[in-house]
Amino acid sequence: MSIQAPPRSIFVTAFGARGAVDDRAVRIQAAVPGVACRGFREANDMAPHIQDADVILGVAGKERLARATRLRRVHSPAAGPDTLLYPEMVASDIVVTGY
Repeated sequence: MSIQAPPRSIFVTAFGARGAVDDRAVRIQAAVPGVACRGFREANDMAPHIQDADVILGVAGKERLARATRLRRVHSPAAGPDTLLYPEMVASDIVVTGY
């Protein structure tokens, strides 16, 4: 098992209450000094920046995966992250986690 460097960029996308995105991003930023944490209320707002994401907390659609060259982990807020297990994600080295 190799030890990975800590993430430099965490993206938080909207799920549940959309207003909670900003609060989640602020709390993560405070808990993980040195990491840039950005909140996106809409998945399309994240699209132009996806190449900068090391971690996504929320939705990571397959249409963005090819451009997410730094992405190492996607954490799904859903009880079952099975919607993230599309063939491109399964074939990648990205770790998918859920609650």
